[in-house]
Amino acid sequence: MKTAIIFTDMFFERYTSMGDTEKINEMKQTLSDNAGRNWTDTIERMKNANTFSYYNHLIYDEISPDYCRMHLDIAPESRNPEGNVHGGCYFGLADSCAGGVARSDGNIWVSLDASCNFLRSVAEGRITAIGKTKRRGNTVCVVDVELFDESERLLFSAVFSLFKVTKR
Repeated sequence: MKTAIIFTDMFFERYTSMGDTEKINEMKQTLSDNAGRNWTDTIERMKNANTFSYYNHLIYDEISPDYCRMHLDIAPESRNPEGNVHGGCYFGLADSCAGGVARSDGNIWVSLDASCNFLRSVAEGRITAIGKTKRRGNTVCVVDVELFDESERLLFSAVFSLFKVTKR
C-alpha cells in the first residue's frame, strides 16, 4: 500500500524560507498522488488541535493506515540540565506518534496508558519516531513506538494504549 507523506502549510513555509524548492515539489507531488485520501484533513485536524507538537518541534513526516513516522530536530530547549535530550521530549514525541497511528483511521483517540523504556540518551541531531499498530479493537488501539537516533540506534521504546472517544 502506498503511504502518504504529509506536510501542512506551516511546513511548506519552512521549506520555502530555506529555499528548498526540490523538497516543496516532492511534497506537492506526494499530496497530489494521494488526493483521493483524507490524509490532509487528518493532519490539519491534528495540527490545529495539537499546538503541543508544533511548540515542541515534533514534526509529522508520514502517516498511513496503522503507521506514523515523526521526528524531532534537537533544539536547545529540548535538553535537560546535563545537556542531553529531556526524557519528556522522548515521551512527548512517542505519545504524539502513537496518536498519529491511532488517528490514521479517521477517529479521535486519546492516550489511556503507556509503558516505556529509556534506553540511550543523545544531545544533538535528529530523533525519529516510528509507530505501528499492534492491535486495533473497537474502543482500544495498542501501538508500539520506537525512537532512533541518526545512526539508527534505539533510544526509547514504548507501548501505548489509546481509547477511541468518538467516530469521525
